[in-house]
Amino acid sequence: MDLNHSINFSSSSSTSSPFDDFIPLDSFMLPDCDPHLSTKEEEDDEAKRSSFTQLQKENIDLFWNQQLFEIQNTPVRKTHHEFPIARVKRIMKSDGKVKLISSETPILFSKACELFIMELTLRSWLHTEESKRRTLQHCDIYRAIRNDQLLDFLVSIANLF
Repeated sequence: MDLNHSINFSSSSSTSSPFDDFIPLDSFMLPDCDPHLSTKEEEDDEAKRSSFTQLQKENIDLFWNQQLFEIQNTPVRKTHHEFPIARVKRIMKSDGKVKLISSETPILFSKACELFIMELTLRSWLHTEESKRRTLQHCDIYRAIRNDQLLDFLVSIANLF
């Protein structure tokens, strides 16, 4: 059938129609392709994910190097902490098995909580910047939790929000 010539639709049944030899294509005969993404777009998305992962790794490594430097070069102060020591101690004693707590333990827990929140905030902020926004949202925190295996223990809690 030549597609360059016009098709004559006549009402007579004696003439053959150009559609008489038409064979419909089944889906398995069509080439495999995603109508939403071309190969180039898929490659671009993969490159963006790869560069984001690399940027995230570099930022987290830099964060932990800075924290390690601060910890090693800053004297331990028992007077100023980001989290109130009395509250940390009360939370620790909420477990019935805990009877006594040494004086250094709440300080260590306070610092550990501070570092945990700072790292989670950094991971969330990177997702915020990836989305080209300037406001940290709960969806960024959820994505940070979901994308890191170390934070898998928070997935069930994050699903509640």
